[in-house]
Amino acid sequence: MTREVARLRDHAVICGWGRVGRACAEHLAGAGERLVVVDRDPARLAGIDQASVTGDIGDDEVLRRAGVEHARALVAALDSDADNVYVTLSARALNRGW
Repeated sequence: MTREVARLRDHAVICGWGRVGRACAEHLAGAGERLVVVDRDPARLAGIDQASVTGDIGDDEVLRRAGVEHARALVAALDSDADNVYVTLSARALNRGW
């Protein structure tokens, strides 16, 4: 999985695999987008069709493992507004193209 994600370019990173993250993934995958899903709960990611990274999204290294530096888009679908703002600012700092 790590090698697969490392080769991705112009993909979308979905942060949070709850109801909103799943709905976004379904829509984006239906449009032909390549995705990487990030969630801290490995049980939630078990058996999903998309590439995934398990870890705390507040950690920049987890965002790097998801390939955020080469991503075209980021979906912040976390439980709190503060977490969504934090991951958005962190991802933007890592991906200078945004």
